[in-house]
Amino acid sequence: KAVTISMPPVVAATRYVSPLGTHDWPYTNWAMAAHSIQTAIDASLAGDTVLVAKAVYYERISFNGKDIVVGSTFLADGDTNAIAQTIIDGESVGRVVTFSQGESGAALLSGFTIRNGRCANGDGGGILCWCASPRLENLRIVGNESGLQGGGVSLQDSYATVCNVAVLCNTARVSSG
Repeated sequence: KAVTISMPPVVAATRYVSPLGTHDWPYTNWAMAAHSIQTAIDASLAGDTVLVAKAVYYERISFNGKDIVVGSTFLADGDTNAIAQTIIDGESVGRVVTFSQGESGAALLSGFTIRNGRCANGDGGGILCWCASPRLENLRIVGNESGLQGGGVSLQDSYATVCNVAVLCNTARVSSG
């Protein structure tokens, strides 16, 4: 006799990030929003969206191999002011955004200003895509520094898609600020 096992469909979740949230897992509304972007990324599964409120976030983030969407409220309402008002600031102590675990084109970073990244002995002070091919859209990448290449962005062994991205005033000691 055959046994049929049925599983409920997996539904993608939206995780919220805001300094005004209560930081209550699973961060699925503005009231319970996580206080850091990385916390919401860590709670996410493939296909999820992390929606980030306008504020300055002093942190460094990694997608950790997850094919997720991380975006400012620009994703929800199309307000281009959100790009300048939703800031991920690396505090000059490390790379701001890392894609390095095979993230595909299903991974998206959109609607942020990426600033003050500093990677003294490596590439990509603002964003590093190494062996990953995410989509980078609607970003301002400004004031980042690299000890080697790609002060703002470094794409290595990557087929990243870059659309509507301003890379301004970044520096690198070897090449490609």
